[in-house]
Amino acid sequence: MASKKNGGIKIELADHEIEYLKKIHNAQALREMMQHPGWEIFQELVQEMVGAWENQHLDFAPKASRDAYWISGVRLAAARDFAKILIEQIAQRIDILNQPLRPPQPRNTADYDGDLPQNGPQPEGE
Repeated sequence: MASKKNGGIKIELADHEIEYLKKIHNAQALREMMQHPGWEIFQELVQEMVGAWENQHLDFAPKASRDAYWISGVRLAAARDFAKILIEQIAQRIDILNQPLRPPQPRNTADYDGDLPQNGPQPEGE
């Protein structure tokens, strides 16, 4: 909804529209971060840390009990999974920018049995 106030245009958005715009803004910021040279440095640091934990785990084997070695392996697996999930989550957030934007659809009053919501219908999945 747009209205003119003090010579300017005032636009009011519903909460779900604001949340969608925030998602797009965050996705753009993440994409810019991944295109920055620092992203490669970050990925190298993560790989070096996981490599160091792998070496610690292997060096720990001869002097550790079976349970301590197993716990060390669990820690290593968790670190690997965390690094993998982090990259996957960032890629999913950025994927919203690859989806085509669709214009809002007009309301079908038959769907509301005569009672239209004040804020408009909520998009599915949000």
